[in-house]
Amino acid sequence: MGGVSKRILFLIHNLEGGGSQRSTAILAKKLTEDGSRVTIATLYGDTHSVYALPTSIRRIDLNLNHQSNSTASALLTTLTNIRKIRKTLRAERPDVVIGMGATTSIQLALATQKHILSIGAERESPNALSGWRWPLLRRWAYSRLTFVAAQTLDGARYLEHYTHAKKVAVIPNWIELPLTRQPPNVNPPANIGCDNRLLIGVGRLHPVKKFDRLIVAFSSIADKHPHWSLFILGEGNERPKLEQLIFSLKLSKRVFLPGRVGSLADWYESADILTLTSENEGFPNVILEALAHGCPVISVDCDTGPRDIIKHGENGLLIPQNDPGALAAGLDCLMSDEVLRKRLAMRAPEVLETYSPERVFTMWRNLLTAKSDQ
Repeated sequence: MGGVSKRILFLIHNLEGGGSQRSTAILAKKLTEDGSRVTIATLYGDTHSVYALPTSIRRIDLNLNHQSNSTASALLTTLTNIRKIRKTLRAERPDVVIGMGATTSIQLALATQKHILSIGAERESPNALSGWRWPLLRRWAYSRLTFVAAQTLDGARYLEHYTHAKKVAVIPNWIELPLTRQPPNVNPPANIGCDNRLLIGVGRLHPVKKFDRLIVAFSSIADKHPHWSLFILGEGNERPKLEQLIFSLKLSKRVFLPGRVGSLADWYESADILTLTSENEGFPNVILEALAHGCPVISVDCDTGPRDIIKHGENGLLIPQNDPGALAAGLDCLMSDEVLRKRLAMRAPEVLETYSPERVFTMWRNLLTAKSDQ
């Protein structure tokens, strides 16, 4: 199949770390290799990126304003940002523009022009959009986009029902090994193995990830499992709160927050279980990555994401959302049963075929070359 060979512009908040940013970097590189000329425009911050990009990918920063203290100032800020995005589209003259994330896609929708193939790519659970202004804007504005890409079937159904999007496609993330190593290089504990077991959580230290309930659930069964330690990998504003929680539960020698680690593959390979406890997700890369490395997964059943990847009892466990007792019981069950962990681990790497780069990139290529009704 031939290459896409288009001028493609990505719009994204920043490239400072996170699942959306990593997906953008990977997709941009793949499109470049496929013959397209790719530019990534960051809306806020600067042109710094924690992800290595080839020199063939241009980087620009739009330096938009995202600070607002009232409804009036928020409206003015949004209008100013839309004008800047429209000016960028006129200057760059892309064939295709892709907005990564809901608020970015909404602003793109309001700025786009009819001759450009415009795609809004939702990267979180569609009902995670906070407040009333953005959901209201999205409901109307998505009618101006050529396509909207959801990561799951549930997400697509939500957008079809709650927005005026013309066409909604389902395109999940892909998993490709080996994982890219980024600094800092923080290694797993040296004493893991034999009688010592490792439970991990991975993600931003942010309220939406609900790492506090993971810590509380672990505390309720920690005495029963004295050889298990919990490491939560990531950084964010929740660190002080989580550190205080760990201290108050007297878990300072059992629960650790090492920050960002650049060698996630080493952690997945060393871990006995990965746990995801998020309030919502789009399509969690950490589950794909853990399963690809044969690491059993236990996850809460978010509105979108985990249930698309995990087949309960076959390659992982799904736990009801907002049920602390079920979370603790699920952890206890999996931590107690080595035979079950091994059985789940045997099926886990099947995601490498289901979510292969070739299969998922073909979905993107088909979308980028599809005929629109505009």
